[in-house]
Amino acid sequence: MKRALVMALSLAALPALAAKPDLTKQPELTPLASWKAPVPTSSMTAAGTRVAVLTEHSLPIVHVLMTVPAGSAWDPVDRPGLAAAVAMMLQDGGAGKRTAPEVAQAFADLGIEVEEHVDSDEVQLELTVLARNLDRALTLLGDLVARPRFEATEWTRARARRLDEIRRRMDEPRHIVEDVFDRVLYGDHPYGHSFLGTLPSINAMTVEELRSFYAAHYGPRAVAIALVGDVEQAAATQAVARALDGWKSTAQPPAPLPAPKVTPARVVIVDRPGAPQSQIRVGHLGRERRSPDFAVMSLLETVLGGSFTSRLNQNLREKHGYTYGARANFDLHQVAGPFWCGAGVRTDATGPALKETILELQGMLAPMPPEELGKGRSLVLQSVVESFADGNRAASYIADLLAFGLPLDYWSRLPAQLAALDVPSVTKAAGKLLTPNNLTIVVVGDRKAIEPEMRLLPFVKSIEFRDVEGKLLK
Repeated sequence: MKRALVMALSLAALPALAAKPDLTKQPELTPLASWKAPVPTSSMTAAGTRVAVLTEHSLPIVHVLMTVPAGSAWDPVDRPGLAAAVAMMLQDGGAGKRTAPEVAQAFADLGIEVEEHVDSDEVQLELTVLARNLDRALTLLGDLVARPRFEATEWTRARARRLDEIRRRMDEPRHIVEDVFDRVLYGDHPYGHSFLGTLPSINAMTVEELRSFYAAHYGPRAVAIALVGDVEQAAATQAVARALDGWKSTAQPPAPLPAPKVTPARVVIVDRPGAPQSQIRVGHLGRERRSPDFAVMSLLETVLGGSFTSRLNQNLREKHGYTYGARANFDLHQVAGPFWCGAGVRTDATGPALKETILELQGMLAPMPPEELGKGRSLVLQSVVESFADGNRAASYIADLLAFGLPLDYWSRLPAQLAALDVPSVTKAAGKLLTPNNLTIVVVGDRKAIEPEMRLLPFVKSIEFRDVEGKLLK
């Protein structure tokens, strides 16, 4: 049957193939019909947990994403990595009446894998379940967040795994450049350290510290849950209330973080002797998630480095062959996140790649050709449309609204906001959002090979040298 269907589809496609499209030209983007993102509904449990639901009955499954504002920005100064360790131990430390192996088995019995994500602002727990098993899945999820056990023997094992994870991260240039860039850009700000923490911090961490952080940051008023799929709002809210029943924590969403300070331009090398590639990251402070400039930021990052046909990728990959791919991104957080451009480039192309990256950044300040602006708008909107066609991604988009206090019809407003962007408004926004004359530049690579050519670049006035944790070397 499958083979017959494939043959039928192939035969149906023959007339189109006979047209012999010109493969030397980029295909035109298909204009998107008028589209607005579906708007979820929302309610609150009696205990204060917000529940947002996007009902979709096409498949008998539900995608669940729980968010807790307890990310690494709230790590104590002397305990980096504590928030992520707590999140890890929700599953690995036992929960409710179950030991850690029993928790894992209970989820496996439902065909569920819980994915855990931690960033500066929040912890996310994500799962997908058959609709008929939603109540049981939420009960297990409720045990994780409302009744964790933090068993000492399990922490001993989990700590060993986390130490190995940190060692691996410190040996991977793409992670080193990310962590050192944040450390240099943010300094002592809460966004300035790796979410995983450090080897000394994890070694010194105690179960009592895990429990204390959990008690301060986890509670029914702090948690929010997004559900997408075969479930109605009332049923979902009741199921969440049952799952979290008896949770008496008084924890509230934390107070706003201080705004980070703008740092002076600097260039940093992290030495990796003999490395065949250099990882480069170039950028500066960006904007917060609630910025009214979201639409134009999405457009700018897409045009500069958010698609295969972006300026950076066409320059560094297609024109010069320096890299397999280059990116640009506004990372959006509670307060100003980083704007950055990055790529892994051949060691011998490090200097030229940096030069071309800066030139592309400077070029974004000039008026954008109308055709490029139109294509960028289409690509941004197409990405959002595709995300709402995928349950997991749709749940993530809705959880984003809950985590940052944005209106539930936020995504439905985006098409009109994109349509309103014209060449003058985009040019003005680029001049405000991009500052190519005040950049933090971090390169992880072979110092002996890359330092001489980097010192010849006109924007490199001096160079700092740091280790893989971002500590300044004398």
